Amino acid sequence: MYSGLSGQPAALINATLALTTVGQFALAFFIATFVLSWGGYKRSPLVIHLFIITLFSTLPQYFLVYAGEIYNPTPPTALCATQTALLGGAQCTLAVLSLSLVIDLLAEARSILGRLATIRRVLVAAPYITFVLMSSGVAAYGATHPEQVKHMPNELACTLQNHTLVRLGPLAIDASIQLDIGLRFVQKSHSGWTAIAIVHSFTTRTRKYQQQFCAPDALDYAQAARIVGFTCLQTLLLIIDVLRTYSSTDSVLAASVILHALAPLLIALMSGLTSETIQSWRRATTVLHWFVRRPGHAMTQQSGKASPLGRAATPALVVNIDIDVTVDGLGDHDELREPCKPLDLIPSRPDTPHYHTQARF
Repeated sequence: MYSGLSGQPAALINATLALTTVGQFALAFFIATFVLSWGGYKRSPLVIHLFIITLFSTLPQYFLVYAGEIYNPTPPTALCATQTALLGGAQCTLAVLSLSLVIDLLAEARSILGRLATIRRVLVAAPYITFVLMSSGVAAYGATHPEQVKHMPNELACTLQNHTLVRLGPLAIDASIQLDIGLRFVQKSHSGWTAIAIVHSFTTRTRKYQQQFCAPDALDYAQAARIVGFTCLQTLLLIIDVLRTYSSTDSVLAASVILHALAPLLIALMSGLTSETIQSWRRATTVLHWFVRRPGHAMTQQSGKASPLGRAATPALVVNIDIDVTVDGLGDHDELREPCKPLDLIPSRPDTPHYHTQARF
């Protein structure tokens, strides 16, 4: 079944599953960091959706492994069809997301005409719309052509044996969505308006945004480098998939499996190690350090320590007692009353209880 992967296919499958699991934990960690850090989410709202979509896209790849059907050439039809539909939608979604990140970077630098909040809402919704459309199309085609949904040799997942739909379908959906985004938010260059911008400038929408348009800001080169790295990774995965479609050599198969396993971890490290996440970790460390060093926590820890006598140390109760001594017999009508002063061994506190005792001799 997996003779083309390596001499030990089980070891390679387990290694790829372990690498993917590490990447999934890294993605979940960065998702929690961005959720708990409102500043980081407000700064880059598309990044957390990148993590969510990447984490979700890694799950369908190993449905056969999770179900124990990885070595079964004819897995259950429902499982195979579900895996094929989800994989088709996930691959197309990541391609749209890479283009959305580029447009978001240009919009943040105010190089695109339009409101940043509106642009980001459209860019966030575009990958999910793409996933629904592509998954629905693949599921409908698989339901009408069940003989083309197969678990092929040297494949870790079920695939649709229709290369035209698998390859051209995502490209058509990507082109239509990006064309719609481009018509909504036209880029302004230093040389002048493009042809589309000239036609679109006669509308009320463009005139309204033209009044609010500001000069472009400097690009965030660190964010641009991360987006370029993510785009290059997606391009490399696409090239490997095309080579795997038309070539069945052992090296191409092994490289494809290993690269898909490393993709979640690489995406988490490239897009997650930002200044916002590092500052969030520092703030969390500071809060944890303050919680450990706070006075109440320190007194609680000290109260549980054992005393030299072997008993737990408890705070002493300080009681001030005023004693009045009356001496009889010194005279017929003389009665000496002299109050004794309290001992100053332990300074008294305002909330210390006082007890009055009278002794007669």
